[in-house]
Amino acid sequence: MTSESNRDRWNERDYEPSPAEPKQMMAEAYRPGILLNKMPFPDDPGAPGCWLGGEPTLPPEIDWPSYIFDGEPLVPMHFMEQINLAEVPRLEQYPWVPETGTWFFFYAPVMFAEFGRATIGVTDPGGRIFYVPQDASAFPERSMPSHPSPKTLADQSFFDEEDLDLRYQRLPLTGLKKWNFDFLKFDQHRVSSFANAPFRQQAVQANINARRNTINLTKNRRLGEERGSSSTFYDHHLFGASYGELQRGLFSLSSYTVDKSLNYIHQSYEKVVFWTRNEPLNSPGNLDMFLSEED
Repeated sequence: MTSESNRDRWNERDYEPSPAEPKQMMAEAYRPGILLNKMPFPDDPGAPGCWLGGEPTLPPEIDWPSYIFDGEPLVPMHFMEQINLAEVPRLEQYPWVPETGTWFFFYAPVMFAEFGRATIGVTDPGGRIFYVPQDASAFPERSMPSHPSPKTLADQSFFDEEDLDLRYQRLPLTGLKKWNFDFLKFDQHRVSSFANAPFRQQAVQANINARRNTINLTKNRRLGEERGSSSTFYDHHLFGASYGELQRGLFSLSSYTVDKSLNYIHQSYEKVVFWTRNEPLNSPGNLDMFLSEED
């Protein structure tokens, strides 16, 4: 555990660390992640019970979530991914992650104006995470309900008519394309752990090196990319946020980057991050969470 005196020194931008301190700072800032490693082609087998996009196998007691506007459902959310937690590699930094069960992630692309609202204990209106204690992959697949057009949303005064071409011209109206994946652990350090400039330089370089190593491990996935296979890395991952918790007691659970191969479009920044509290995440139903966006 870092002492308060060490933490105070390490948060001085121009402090010159002793020879032993950089290793200590890096150890405290270590936040490994798990890449959702898309298979070369969408239908190639990946981790059982795990996929991006497509149709979830929601248990019958869970309703498809909607984005609420003025107290009424406005649009159905888009299904992002389903994860069979028994397949997720265990990381000691995240002991609150269940070892069994299923996570379902949903997101409403129309809600980008809500980003940055860090309300703890209240589910963000733009996303949902459901947890069920069993592997849910045996339930029937469920299709996304019909999504109204941007013109219909303008008629309902959700946004101004002039925003049609500016903000919502690429709004996906159908579900995302299904793509199977498996998991690949990668090293990551939270750059914002300390304000010390030498530490931050070291953490940034370590993250760059880790990214290169991960790309090398996935080069065999790049065959045939001109026909629609996965060609980018770190697009989507669990944990491993490099810029840290927005507030103490929180961590990034899952992150998604704009991905045309999935028909996943986000109108503002490149990445959407699902945040939750670092406490046991095994309560069935809707998990407390909120969303942020990153470059």
